[in-house]
Amino acid sequence: MENTLQQYGPKGNASQYGQYAQADDTNLTTDNNLENVRHIYSNKGAFAALRQDGSVVTWGDRQCGGDHSAVAAELVNVKTIFASANGCGFAALTQDHRLVIWDMGDAPALLKDKLTQVADFVMRDDLFAAIKRDGSVISWSIVDGSLDELTQGIYSAPEMKDVLSVSINDAAFAALKQDGTVVTWGSAYHGGESQYLAEKLKDIKAIYAGPSAFTAVTQNGELISWGSVNDGQESQKQLARLSEFTSAIKVVNTAFGFAALMADGRVYGWGEGFLPESLVLFPLALANSPANSQEKIIEIIANDGAYAALKANGDVVVWGHIRHGGNASALQKKLQHVRALYATEMGFVALREDGTAIGWQGVDDLSSEPMVQEITDVVQVVTLNQGYAVLKADGTVVEDSAGPKVGVSEVVELIPSVLGFTAKHTDGSLSVWASGGLSWKVNNQDVNLTDVIEISGNISNMIALTPEGKVLTWDLLGNGGEADPDRLY
Repeated sequence: MENTLQQYGPKGNASQYGQYAQADDTNLTTDNNLENVRHIYSNKGAFAALRQDGSVVTWGDRQCGGDHSAVAAELVNVKTIFASANGCGFAALTQDHRLVIWDMGDAPALLKDKLTQVADFVMRDDLFAAIKRDGSVISWSIVDGSLDELTQGIYSAPEMKDVLSVSINDAAFAALKQDGTVVTWGSAYHGGESQYLAEKLKDIKAIYAGPSAFTAVTQNGELISWGSVNDGQESQKQLARLSEFTSAIKVVNTAFGFAALMADGRVYGWGEGFLPESLVLFPLALANSPANSQEKIIEIIANDGAYAALKANGDVVVWGHIRHGGNASALQKKLQHVRALYATEMGFVALREDGTAIGWQGVDDLSSEPMVQEITDVVQVVTLNQGYAVLKADGTVVEDSAGPKVGVSEVVELIPSVLGFTAKHTDGSLSVWASGGLSWKVNNQDVNLTDVIEISGNISNMIALTPEGKVLTWDLLGNGGEADPDRLY
């Protein structure tokens, strides 16, 4: 599940965005200033800036990548930087295809001589994979601390060539090769063993990773799924039906399974053949051909444990774990004429055609109904992992169950700020607050977001990049100004 901060940036991760800085090694900047910046990045506790000349500046938590002094001599002619929002450390890919990594465990130092001729880098939590230009792969875990573990351990990639991409879940890898075949390794339970599917895993165009399983989609839209989704008799029955669907155009997942939207408007869900007392099971009617064009599903989204599907007529269908909003039967009449759906970790928000937002969150008690908020005249919805806020037509803001933000008015845009929200006012000033907390003002002379090209953030601060290559920063207590690259903690 993705929150809406990702639509604001950063834009420089090669795996996601494909934008490379063009460096000039005859004119490298050696000082630690934040000028002429091309892209900005953040991980859990630190920041990095890539300058136009290919040099790098870092600041923030020194143990999370904010201090790159150990690899400073290697950070020359950098074309892109990789950062994990949920972890520490950074990786930089240079123009001569070297991968330079800092504060991501001990393994990168041991693998340094092998991290050359790299084309791409992929990571998920504690697992990493470097795809080389010849299509071979080097992969490892953050806990690997010896050469034996790195070259022969469970997370070490098998020998192969011509790999296009690598997908990673909590404990396994799946590589898609140029010929459309798939190679997997890692924990067998998580999908690291797929030999028994070798005859099916051909002509693959995309692979999706859930926490403990993978789903592959063939060129004609056929679905193949393996890993923990094969655990249990009910799940195996669900998997057996996948061959009936040959036109998948979108796949989403929760912590428990997957759901796919077909080109003909059908939906199918699988991998949740357990915990029936806590689940609203997938409505099998969605897998049937729609009675008419208005009954077709046109969008599906998921959070950590539940799904929401939007029909062409604006009706919403919800299923999954009740703790994550998977039971919306009590408010079904309100979920009509919906034009957009949004997900939070524990629930969903539906924005109706009349501008009314209906938000609901899951409950722990099996007999309880979901907590519901109904907000009218909404023009913008933004989400965090833990909640959401809406901007109303009159310029005021309402934050999910916390209600209207007192003193926050004349707002023209809302920006999610990792642990809270930033509101831009008509005069260019900002209001900022942590989820459910008091709001603070940021003067527009300190931070002016009128014309910025990227925004990023972590658990300590937000940063923004201006067209002039300067980096602005602010926190949720109202402090703001130009970013200070000498700020380490």
